[in-house]
Amino acid sequence: MTDELIIVCNGPSLAEVDLSFLKSRPSFGANGIFYFDGFTPSVYFCFDQAFLIANQEPIRDVATRTAAYIRRPWNEGIPGSRPVCRVPETLWSHAPLDWTGSGGSITFTMLQFAGASDAKKVFLVGFDYDYFDSPSTPDHFHPDYMKGVNHPFYKETETRQLKYWKRMKELCNQGNKMVVENFKRLGKEIINLTPGSQCDIFVKGDIEDYA
Repeated sequence: MTDELIIVCNGPSLAEVDLSFLKSRPSFGANGIFYFDGFTPSVYFCFDQAFLIANQEPIRDVATRTAAYIRRPWNEGIPGSRPVCRVPETLWSHAPLDWTGSGGSITFTMLQFAGASDAKKVFLVGFDYDYFDSPSTPDHFHPDYMKGVNHPFYKETETRQLKYWKRMKELCNQGNKMVVENFKRLGKEIINLTPGSQCDIFVKGDIEDYA
């Protein structure tokens, strides 16, 4: 692996990222990244049971083309994938092949793997971070991204959904601060290249400076 790595998140802004940039460096991607036409990440992750159930065929296809890490035991339905254990607590793992902390998002999982990799500089794209304040906020780069995904909280009232997302934001902020602390200790940089990102925990940069 080179000294630079792209973490490809799935926020709406990802639709505006040039394919050539995504292919310019090794990359991690997750869940519905297969909706991005022409792109397959160097490593793929899926730890969301409802998403995996709704998208087994495209995920199986991705696993034939790249390394795929799937949360145990759901990996059993994805031939060629590698199982990973995720604990529910927001903890930082120095050995993510053995276990990873939850941290409220798959991005936190990918950043733990990035921390254990040879990469010294990690870029975030598609990391809009704006989906916590309204259940109706578009939170993915493709209109069909959540098609068929049956998450229980989507059936809750708006008030209960907002309560859920408030808690998720707290967990994600906690995890992101943990990323900064551990990357600093490991001598790694993390730069958020997402224009308009609502996350102020990571250093921000302009994607054009790294194209």
